[in-house]
Amino acid sequence: MYRAQVYYQLGALWQEIANSIHHRVDSDGPNDWNSLRSYYDATGEVYVSDLNCESSIYGIEGNLSFRVVHDWIHLTWGIDFTDEGERHVARIQSSMAESRLGADARNVTWFDTYGQVLFRQIHGDFPKDQSFFVDRCILHLENGTRRDDAILSAINDHLF
Repeated sequence: MYRAQVYYQLGALWQEIANSIHHRVDSDGPNDWNSLRSYYDATGEVYVSDLNCESSIYGIEGNLSFRVVHDWIHLTWGIDFTDEGERHVARIQSSMAESRLGADARNVTWFDTYGQVLFRQIHGDFPKDQSFFVDRCILHLENGTRRDDAILSAINDHLF
């Protein structure tokens, strides 16, 4: 897999989809389900924060677009922010990536979404360097580790 190309293609895909979704981006975006839902119900806009985008595999603009699409899935499917809800949204978003860009894009999206949820479960916060985390997951996958085990292997590398 040529990582940089897949990351770029995914960033472009999320931007293309986000452009069709009414949204707002700034540092005051909601960080809980009820606030997101209330804002969306009142305005019809998906409202996302622009904080902590600097180390995303998609770049800042791609990451903001990713967040718009991710939260739009939460809202339109009525899926909350529980760990199981995040897993469900990750499945949907990974399938979107695969249908347009193939299996590598599916795996990268899975690592970037659900992988970070698992990281947060174990460490109490998301990885500080999201790109490095996804790269570690890919490395384990390329070395023959099953997809979900690749996430756990990356988390257990203790490099974060």
